[in-house]
Amino acid sequence: IMSAAVRVAHVAQAPRGWTEGLRHGAGAANRPVTMADTNGPGLEEGWQRVREQAPTVLFVGDPTHAQTLYELATDSGVSVPADLSIVALGEQTRRGPNAVDFTRLDAPGAELGSRAIALLDQILNGTRGERELPRQVLLDCTIVGGGSTLTAPNKGTGF
Repeated sequence: IMSAAVRVAHVAQAPRGWTEGLRHGAGAANRPVTMADTNGPGLEEGWQRVREQAPTVLFVGDPTHAQTLYELATDSGVSVPADLSIVALGEQTRRGPNAVDFTRLDAPGAELGSRAIALLDQILNGTRGERELPRQVLLDCTIVGGGSTLTAPNKGTGF
């Protein structure tokens, strides 16, 4: 999905590692990134900041915020996904008949839990002769398709 003209935006609160990874990945690919961290009522302000940058893809840290941002985008004449792709982080939270089936990034929950328990055990009980576990581990997310909110940009420059 990334091409020379892709602009990336990130809206809504997300885990620190995810935000840092997005910023690093986009920077390595020489892509501009707009961050608009919002919470609840700040989504309208975040949308205005995103709209000023006219990105081609929007990564949203909360699936319920993704629904609100989708509505704000379409209400202001932005076509999703033709003008703007939206990718949500986390589990599907479709509620109601008008809920959108978002393309999502899904973290490996079982592996995250297993590693967290092993690290907690090591913190509480010591290494017991084993190698020390890292305090931060980056795990690959799975792109969960099926959603209707991700495609290559049709204009290449956003909306």
